[in-house]
Amino acid sequence: LSIPHRKMTIRPFVLKPLLQIDPEIVHPVTKERLKVYLDNCDTKDLVLYKELIEADV
Repeated sequence: LSIPHRKMTIRPFVLKPLLQIDPEIVHPVTKERLKVYLDNCDTKDLVLYKELIEADV
């Protein structure tokens, strides 16, 4: 495992939780905002655990 993982920028299940913690977070190597990467990902099937819980309440 490498940190940052070399494919994190194409994995919305990694990017979205990081952006929930810090909406302004940048990639430590490229210095690009992670939101830019998330905006380029297909997130239509992305479901986060917290969203599932809130939907059931």
